[in-house]
Amino acid sequence: MVAADFIVAKRKAKSILILFQKGAYAEGMLPVFSGEVTKLGGKIAGQLPIGPTDWDKAIADALTAQKPDAIFICAWGEETLATLTVLRNARFSGTICATSAISTSDVLRRASQLAEGVFVPTIALDLESPKEPIASFAKRYKAANKGAKPDLFAAYGYDAAMTALAALQDPQPKDTNDLLQRLMKLGDHQGLTGPLSFDSVGNTTHRPRMHCVRSGKLEDCDSI
Repeated sequence: MVAADFIVAKRKAKSILILFQKGAYAEGMLPVFSGEVTKLGGKIAGQLPIGPTDWDKAIADALTAQKPDAIFICAWGEETLATLTVLRNARFSGTICATSAISTSDVLRRASQLAEGVFVPTIALDLESPKEPIASFAKRYKAANKGAKPDLFAAYGYDAAMTALAALQDPQPKDTNDLLQRLMKLGDHQGLTGPLSFDSVGNTTHRPRMHCVRSGKLEDCDSI
């Protein structure tokens, strides 16, 4: 997992405190993240939920008691902003890594200095590109959403829908194996986030890269 490798192998963090929002998002991501951290020789210092009451005090106390080298925030945009406020007030100076949810909608813009220097694993995607299919998608999206600009999750949703439609087109797949074979052969279909291609275990072949928030924008920092 990109985040775990970056925090442990590249930032040399020995202990990581996980701050998470309860729900399916964290339930799917954290076991993978924690397993990769452990495999790389890092230690999970603890896992603390974000909300609903006195959660900010629990985090402040954990920072003082455990002194983690890094923080991994697994939450949606608004909760990530609230968590960054707690960390900044506590003057945490270690590595902070958040999920790509911080880059959706206008969250990153509103984060301002809160997000400065925060690392975010995400794909490189320019939704203002004049290239197709991005340009046509952005135009239709704005028309359907009162001028609102699409974000990363809108792109993910579009590609997921296109993948399903392509795999289910006539003639209908005979069984699960036939459906799987169709999915594995979609590499020549171009989505917003890249080719609709998958590896042998079902992951997309275009991997996230580590970015860093600089002056309200995500900058690719994989070379750091």
